[in-house]
Amino acid sequence: MTKKEVELLTKVQEHANLHYDGHFVLMKFTGNWRTCFGTPSGDCRNQIHQMIEGNSLEECLTKLLAEPVSTYNFDM
Repeated sequence: MTKKEVELLTKVQEHANLHYDGHFVLMKFTGNWRTCFGTPSGDCRNQIHQMIEGNSLEECLTKLLAEPVSTYNFDM
């Protein structure tokens, strides 16, 4: 991991600890990354589609911090 990625991941963890009881999800797929705060349940494919998407880990975490998306606010 790059220094920037570690810094972003630390900020995401801190935000999760303060606002979401420490819960966040980070997923790596073949062509992109997905992330959100909270814990997925129910229709996981639908929730994955609603997560923040980025082409790189850095892009994904940066977008999440700029627009904190949570599974608790997803359409079910």
